[in-house]
Amino acid sequence: MTSPSARTTVAAALALALAATPALGLSLGKKKAEAPAFDANGSLASQASAFIAPNKAAAKNMKDVNKVAITSCNVMFAYESNASAGTQGGLFSEAGGVTRAEATVSAEYTLHGMDEAAMQALAAEICEAAEAQVKAAGFEVVPADVLAANEDYQGIHANAKPVPYEYKAGGKGTKSRYLVYAPPGQGVYDPRFIGVSAGLGSAMKAAKGTSPQLFEGRVMDTLQADAMNINLLVDFAAVESDGSKGGLGGLASKDSAKVDGDARLSVSGSVKIVPRAQQECWDRFGKRECMVDANKIPEFNTATPVISADPFYKDFVNETSTGDKVGSAVSKGIAVLGAMGGVGGRSYSIKRYGVYVEPAQYSAEVKKYSQGFIGMALESAKAAKQ
Repeated sequence: MTSPSARTTVAAALALALAATPALGLSLGKKKAEAPAFDANGSLASQASAFIAPNKAAAKNMKDVNKVAITSCNVMFAYESNASAGTQGGLFSEAGGVTRAEATVSAEYTLHGMDEAAMQALAAEICEAAEAQVKAAGFEVVPADVLAANEDYQGIHANAKPVPYEYKAGGKGTKSRYLVYAPPGQGVYDPRFIGVSAGLGSAMKAAKGTSPQLFEGRVMDTLQADAMNINLLVDFAAVESDGSKGGLGGLASKDSAKVDGDARLSVSGSVKIVPRAQQECWDRFGKRECMVDANKIPEFNTATPVISADPFYKDFVNETSTGDKVGSAVSKGIAVLGAMGGVGGRSYSIKRYGVYVEPAQYSAEVKKYSQGFIGMALESAKAAKQ
């Protein structure tokens, strides 16, 4: 088994692009600075502040949150991905949207060994465990069978995108593809997954009363519960960086930056809680409609991705083709790994790696770090209630 190692010099244009993304809180000095190491056996409460970033609404609107209905749980798996350098904010930022730092890269990873059935089963296990974690955190949870029998809950997912939902990151030349899964009976309706065009479609549905968000509002009103949405991204990562002092601002002032890394597992995401106390309801065309101002919704997002300490693959193969080596190529995506020459932020050297996993080992590692992320997000939510 081989283990990848890479060092990349990035043009100033790339540094400026990274400066526009949320910082991870890495200390970029003369010495190499590592992202915080997650201790799966340690206290989640003591580690939460290093990995979780609550939004502004969390401090204001968590106090009355006690009973929750987990209306959605999505797990997004990378299966063709540009490598993540750990210098961006993971899946969701406080400002909203998918915050994948767009940077020229020279390494692409492809996951082998997990078919759709295995990913579906793993997502269902993670979401089932999440319900137990929410209870353990001290929240009352609407039982899954009660929720599944609710007509409006059924309406949410009847109007959602079916799973697996394919999500593509980046622009032209990017080879980053993800599959989003949910437990049986659920779909994908978060606009950060389904994009602008689907979001516009949702707006049209809202006028007809078929928007998933309107159904979710009625679930909250009927069951007298707050809605909880859990979103996770399981990706590849590399976390060691160096640069000048001053965080990403200092990095942006340099002509180049260096990143060292290897293939590791990265888990990031968001736990969003839609508070019923902030809900406004009205009757229209004989139907009850309820909404919550987006600015009043607490979210507990990625500050630093949770990075695996243990191997998650059985083999790592350099699958760079002769054509890749001879011809110039541009790969735009999420990270900075591998050897490349920077010309206007473009890479003319691409390395492709096949990451071969054994399903049981991969699933165990994903569950460990996913549960760690969710647990820390819930600890942050508990702290916001004080």
